[in-house]
Amino acid sequence: MIALVNHGLCIMRIECFISYEKEDRDIASQIIERLQSENIEPWWDEKLTLISDELTDDLKGAILNSQCFLVIWTENSVHSTWLRDENLILQGDENGRHKIIALAINKPMIPSLFNTDQLLNVQIKNNRIIDENELIKIIESIKSQIGIIGKNEHIICPRILGESWGCHDLAIEGPVPGSDLLLSFRPCGTSGTFLLMHFDSTDGWVIDSLSGADNRHHALVEERSVDEKNLDEKQSEYTDQDQSYLKIKNDVYFIRDPIRPYSIQIGAVRSMKPNAKPGIIEGNMTAAELIELPTHFYWLSLTLAEILQNEDTLKYLWQDIKKHKQNWGQEKYKQVRDAISKNPFSSMSLQQSNCRFCDKQFKDKRQLSKKYGTTLIANDFPFGPNFHYIAIVDEPVHSWEYLSYKQVLGLNKITHDYLQIEKNRFGSAGIQYGFNSTVRHLVLGTRTRSSAGASIPHIHKQVWGMAPRTSNLAEQLISVCEAYANINIDYQACYLRALKDADYVLWEDDYIALYVPYGQCSLHELQSMVKRPCANYVDINRDEIESMSKAEFIVLQLYKILEINSFNNILIAKLFNDSRAPNFRVVQTFVTREVDLAVSELSMLYVVDQHPRDSRNELVSAFKQIKNKIEAEFNE
Repeated sequence: MIALVNHGLCIMRIECFISYEKEDRDIASQIIERLQSENIEPWWDEKLTLISDELTDDLKGAILNSQCFLVIWTENSVHSTWLRDENLILQGDENGRHKIIALAINKPMIPSLFNTDQLLNVQIKNNRIIDENELIKIIESIKSQIGIIGKNEHIICPRILGESWGCHDLAIEGPVPGSDLLLSFRPCGTSGTFLLMHFDSTDGWVIDSLSGADNRHHALVEERSVDEKNLDEKQSEYTDQDQSYLKIKNDVYFIRDPIRPYSIQIGAVRSMKPNAKPGIIEGNMTAAELIELPTHFYWLSLTLAEILQNEDTLKYLWQDIKKHKQNWGQEKYKQVRDAISKNPFSSMSLQQSNCRFCDKQFKDKRQLSKKYGTTLIANDFPFGPNFHYIAIVDEPVHSWEYLSYKQVLGLNKITHDYLQIEKNRFGSAGIQYGFNSTVRHLVLGTRTRSSAGASIPHIHKQVWGMAPRTSNLAEQLISVCEAYANINIDYQACYLRALKDADYVLWEDDYIALYVPYGQCSLHELQSMVKRPCANYVDINRDEIESMSKAEFIVLQLYKILEINSFNNILIAKLFNDSRAPNFRVVQTFVTREVDLAVSELSMLYVVDQHPRDSRNELVSAFKQIKNKIEAEFNE
């Protein structure tokens, strides 16, 4: 098993073991300082006093299970018994030799027994590496051996075969101090590192015409066309019914969400499986073409009502279904009519004609507050046990991409103002607050699956009171923040700093940061975090409400440009009476529908087909296109 060494207050995983003679301390220190600036945890002789001055079993385990072993050979060290003993531990280990990096200072005579494929020749002056490029090459070699795929992102490669390795042994963070929780983020100093576990998986077959099939994965064992009946394990290509298949070596990455109690698997080939990404149903039919269809069939008219993308055609269908009302009956007629009115491509008049939230009488009877161009009403069918309010945009906006920043701000301000009055919380233990997105279509696949909250397409937000001892999505984050606070580490501050260091923060101001989370349970997921310690939505001040609304508006514009039409938005916050973790910060998350829902609904495991950095790159590119326009709207 991997040796976890209790260094000071925090359990750490050994990334780079540095073996050197004490006379060469200045050389080693130069490398150690550079590694620490890269958030790489080195192990060197100053730490030996925590164990022993001898090669104990703990020290041998640390050498064997470090991800990289850097040995500094000089005229001093080639005669060192200590260095030889440390090197022999890996020389005798079948899995250890490949991780040795030998640093030869001024070309010493390295004993032939310790020859290695990774040899770097370096010149020094006054016990310092004088060439910056040589120092960079050393650091890059160490990073490559450890496995770092992005800034601050470190890969752990478990041994699948042989002795079993558990998560505690692998130290995905190492257990959070004082708890059994495991995360893929490790605070250290004022920042931290992200830890990504990498597994090899079963081989698979993909159609060779698929984009990236041959480039995104390991090289094929061998390429040749054979009959399927004669396949064996060594063959890597076959043709079946005029379709060629390639055999590829699959791998999977694993992330434990740093914020929520979720596990995320990144399996890049999932998107290559047949029908993995449903195609778009085009609905650009004209009214003249619609006349040719048998619209007297209820099921056909209902389907057309959902997928048509032409305003005039939808208007014609609205009139056409009236002649089928008697045959269908009132209930079926109403379903088709409602579907037309909820289609975002319908004219504004059709959308308003059947929208309850556009109905003044409906709103006036339920009205609790009216200002900022929005109305707060009570829900007839409450979801929360204490209360359930709905904030509605007064204008007939039926698709979120048409929201202005001022309307987003109005939705948040009216809700925030109303909840500041304690009696309006009805003694609830806490609140849940979320945005209900409408969908462009209900049948277009992973980006547009509808949710229950989209049943009324008029733009609205919902907030409901939570009962005492209720389940709370923030529970894990509260426990983690408290555990680290006990050892004087501000977990969320470190996490946000690490995200910024790794270029995952898209936008920020003095109050709020908008970022791509390291544990994304859907592609292109975004989160925003209040920068100061803040327990709940009612604790947020007016400046933070404005900044949170700005972050939210940016998300809407980003999803618009990426054609992501369906998402869920929810606040991760503490209950009102929870005094734990005083440095906890409210997080708002935007989860798109680009996720394998069958997996996520059955367990706490989410499956995506790209790394969070890939999502980050796409979102950064999209943000550059709209940044000036967004800032102009903020300044109006």
